[in-house]
Parts: sequence; structure tokens; C-alpha cells
Amino acid sequence: MIIKSEEFLSCYLISMPQMEDPRFSQTVSLLFQFDLQGAMALVLNKETQITLGQAFEGDPLSDHFSKRNLYWGGPVDNQQLFILHDAPDLSEGIQLSEELFLSSSVETLKELDQRSSKGYSHFRLYSGYAGWGKGQLEEEISQSSWLTAPLETHSLFDGSSQTLWKDVIKASGIELSQLSSLDMNPDGKNIH
Repeated sequence: MIIKSEEFLSCYLISMPQMEDPRFSQTVSLLFQFDLQGAMALVLNKETQITLGQAFEGDPLSDHFSKRNLYWGGPVDNQQLFILHDAPDLSEGIQLSEELFLSSSVETLKELDQRSSKGYSHFRLYSGYAGWGKGQLEEEISQSSWLTAPLETHSLFDGSSQTLWKDVIKASGIELSQLSSLDMNPDGKNIH
């Protein structure tokens, strides 16, 4: 069953050029949970060299499906798989925007595998996620580690993971050259 949120709270988290953590340098993450306990997001543009066939070795997958690459979703719980797709008629998931859904069920994975043999390709599989404790993400945003931007599914599925960071910045109407000097003092430290 698709769970439809009455109010979509999902957005992109764009890492700023001065991001000190190399795991998140030039990344775009999709914030999919945000509450009083903390936040969860998927890093969208870290494609691995591991194919789905390698990741699901021993499971019968279609040829088309097994050739797709797995994405690194973040450093937390890399055994957890997330499926990001734009198919509203799948059996299970959470609706993140008008055209974007998130699932982690085996049933959804099987349905997407069946559809991939017919040419459907608007999905990505992620291993792990990024997580923040209570107040941590808000603190990082206030220190100019992240910018937020509205979701745009076309840049996620139709664009390249290598250019997604620049594409989302450009689609947000921000000049990349303006970001590197934003909220920085002369010694390169963030100004609070």
C-alpha cells in the first residue's frame, strides 16, 4: 500500500563547497524523514561499481535489472536497501512528492525487476542512508554545510549522477561561483 503524506516535507539537501566530510562532498541528498528525533536522507549521486546482479548474487534477476548499478545511500546501515522510483501503482511505498516514491520491500523490488525487462527504468536502489540525531541537521544547515531545494524528479532519473550536484544547484537558480564564498570568513571557517 502506498502511504500518501498529506503534506510533502521531502526536499534536496545540497552540500556546500566547504563541506568538510569527504563522504558528502558535492552530494545531493533526498531528505525523506524529519521529526523531533532527527532526520534521514539518501545520498543520491554516489553510484557504486557494484551491479544489482552482484549485490543480489544467487537471486534470479532479469538481465536488464541485474546490469544496473547500486548507489551508496549513506554511511548508516549499509545492509538496508531503499528503492526510489516514480511508479505510483506499485504495491508498497511512501509518497515523497507528486511523482516520487520510496520503498524498501522485496515485493517492490520484484515488481520493478519485472517492469525493467519491459523497458521501465525510472528507479534506483540505494544501500544505507544518512542520518542525523535530534537537532544535528538543523545545526549543520545553520552553519552553511547544506542548502535545501525543492525536489525535481526529472533531474534525478534523467540526469547523470556525476552532474546531479551542479544540475540541482543550477535548477535552484543559484550560481555555483556564489556558493564558494557564502558565509565564509578569510581563513575558510564557517561563520555562524
